[in-house]
Parts: sequence; C-alpha cells; structure tokens
Amino acid sequence: MAYRARIFGDNPLYKILSDHWQNFVGAYEERFQQASGALRGTAKRVVDRFLDCGNPMSGFARIECSKCGAERLLHFSYKTRGFCPSYQARMAEEWARWFRETNPSRGSV
Repeated sequence: MAYRARIFGDNPLYKILSDHWQNFVGAYEERFQQASGALRGTAKRVVDRFLDCGNPMSGFARIECSKCGAERLLHFSYKTRGFCPSYQARMAEEWARWFRETNPSRGSV
C-alpha cells in the first residue's frame, strides 16, 4: 500500500483527540495523577501539535511544478515523529524503498 498524506481532520486518532483531549487534560489531575504521576508537558505539546498538523489556518506553502506549472498547497506539518500514523506510514514506505534499492539480492520486502 502506498503512502497517502493525511487530510486534516480526517483521521480516527485526530477525531478522538479533538473530541476528548481537553476533557482528559482537565480531569487528569483529579482522576489519574495520584496513581500515574503528573501529565508530562511533552505529552501535551505532542498532542496539541498533532491536532494542529496540516491545519491550513496554521500556514502553508504554495508549490509549483517546474515542468507543467501545476500548483498545490502544502500544509505545514508538526514534525513530531513517532506519534502520527501518517508520518509513520510514510517513513516505513521510504525505508522499504531504500532497503529494496540498496539490497537487491535480498529480494522484495
């Protein structure tokens, strides 16, 4: 399966987090902190950045094909690796392609 870029807001993880993240953060101290410790600031930053990833309101670049002149908008990503399923799928695809090209004797992946 080929990598497909994530469409802003059209992802099950995005929908769950956008619907429930703020409620979770608000209830965390009372319900979970004693057993699990304080909610790390890193977790808050990663989720907040994930929820903003690909949001056209957060910025984009207009890119143009030098051959045909076609234009498209490239929405800025949040660049926090390891959390986003779209990013992980793209990295897996790129690694598999690199592996096949650099190890032809090992066959297909």
